[in-house]
Amino acid sequence: MIELNVGIVQADCAANILYAQERGSFERAGLDVRMQPMPGERDRVHTGGGLTQVLAGAVASGGLDIRIANVLILALARADGLKLRFVAPATVVLPGPRQIDEIFVRSDSSIDAGPSANGSRVAVNRVGNLQQVLARDWLALHGGDPDSLSFVEVAFESMGDALTSGSVDIIMTTEPFGTMYGGIAKSIGNAFEGVGPRFMLLGWFASEAWLAEHADAV
Repeated sequence: MIELNVGIVQADCAANILYAQERGSFERAGLDVRMQPMPGERDRVHTGGGLTQVLAGAVASGGLDIRIANVLILALARADGLKLRFVAPATVVLPGPRQIDEIFVRSDSSIDAGPSANGSRVAVNRVGNLQQVLARDWLALHGGDPDSLSFVEVAFESMGDALTSGSVDIIMTTEPFGTMYGGIAKSIGNAFEGVGPRFMLLGWFASEAWLAEHADAV
């Protein structure tokens, strides 16, 4: 058996590795996969926040063989010179009536998908993150001016209060928070629309040095 140390987050984005373990897929492939939960990193993995070194550190130092991150984090990491590479998808966005990430406004708001969103204050979990890219691309797709948006950093669990109080006009949130805010907010769009109908959002990655020595395990 080949031993693999895999860092996971306790969120839906990492569920495929749990299913594979439960179904015996790893064992049949001769892999002894040892999962190490990363407490408190769900939001960072999902949104990025520019913390490329934090996410890459455990893999680069050898503490973990494989870890999860979104595509923006890996792009930024490689731009910073970190030799990291995706080896498998974790979350793939597909066409559908509902998505895990949607764009919400207050139930009584007149803002919709288009120029009416110009000038809005948008809550994202971290300024400069993947959510901010999604919001800008979504507004541009619907004929609005993405440069008119201003972004406010708000934790997912506090976005409902920020929307109710009027400190923000739009929230970029993910499940289960979208469902939780159903009584005070309405969805005005799929947060992934501006990127495309089908793309990898998160994936499992490793250092290129480790990959070169463990091709069979990969």
